Amino acid sequence: MEAYNKERRSFLKAFNGHMNSIVDDKICSDRILKSILRDVESYRTKFGDILSLSEKFELLKFGMLLRKSAEKVDFNEVCNCLAILSGRLSKKGDKKNG
Repeated sequence: MEAYNKERRSFLKAFNGHMNSIVDDKICSDRILKSILRDVESYRTKFGDILSLSEKFELLKFGMLLRKSAEKVDFNEVCNCLAILSGRLSKKGDKKNG
């Protein structure tokens, strides 16, 4: 939980940055999808032990979406998933409650 609390802000910043790139800068490319995938997989690897089963499932589905080519991806759905992740990361972890 300590590692989560130390690193959650950097993941939060990265996910918000990706969302801004898509929404504000209109970047909808394979390159941004792979960049998001890299960060999502890093998040999943680092914090997989403290994620709930439903969170792990959602990350698996999100990863499958990110592996598609940009032409086949609904970038609104990508932004929704990033917003959900950002919302979760905005809450500081509690050792007692996990």
